[in-house]
Amino acid sequence: MNNNLEKLRKKNDLNKTELANKLGVSDSIYIRWEKGKVIIPTERLYQIANYYKINIDHILGLTNSKKFIESSNKLI
Repeated sequence: MNNNLEKLRKKNDLNKTELANKLGVSDSIYIRWEKGKVIIPTERLYQIANYYKINIDHILGLTNSKKFIESSNKLI
């Protein structure tokens, strides 16, 4: 999962601090998620998927397919 988070972040030209700010978490928390050191809470997975407009399965590494979803690109 952590590799997918990093790829998505870089593909969207975001640094770790920018994404952490968008999610409303500290840099250190986001970095731990991206490195796979701690499990991402379900609510945050939903926020990340909603932001990138993709399915959670892709973030979790359960599929290589990105199913794009309609989203406002806002974090809840």
